[in-house]
Amino acid sequence: MSCKELQNTANDFPNVAYGDHCTNTNKSIKDIAVEVHSALFSKDNAEKENVIRSYFDAQAVFEDPTVHVQGRRNIALQFTLLSCLFSSITAVYRSVAEASAPGAHNQIIIDSDVTYGLCWQNIEIRTITRFEFNEQHKIVRREDVWSIADLIQQIPILGWMYAEIGRKTTGIVSNQLWSLVQEIGKAWNEWEV
Repeated sequence: MSCKELQNTANDFPNVAYGDHCTNTNKSIKDIAVEVHSALFSKDNAEKENVIRSYFDAQAVFEDPTVHVQGRRNIALQFTLLSCLFSSITAVYRSVAEASAPGAHNQIIIDSDVTYGLCWQNIEIRTITRFEFNEQHKIVRREDVWSIADLIQQIPILGWMYAEIGRKTTGIVSNQLWSLVQEIGKAWNEWEV
């Protein structure tokens, strides 16, 4: 998809921001979460529009380590942008489960390996997706949790520099700073005596 097509994407989702459409309440929230997760990574904008209109609350929130957006239209635009940036996006599910933490009712957790295809390399990121549903089986929040470190480490040269130089240097410096703080503390205690 070209940049011009991306600019016109807002027109592809004219009704996403308005109204609630009937949802199949016979589906479990687990089935809905898997359907939505799969559809949002597809290249089919009509499929994205359909699941967003059908299953997301009008004021739903989507967030990950890089973005926070609210509303169906903004969520649709985020996932359309993803499909423009990458030649392919696929998810392999590790597990799909209902959240078991206290107070975590109406939540589904999907643990998956998501592969983002670039023309020169694929980038695989383990992603934990949490869907939170209201009583009408509408998604009120989708949160993707993934590691920026995992992302950086897969980029040639930059990944090596980060893993072999950046993180190790940070470890050495932080250890030395902590040792210095401890020595200052000991000296302070001896001086007060």
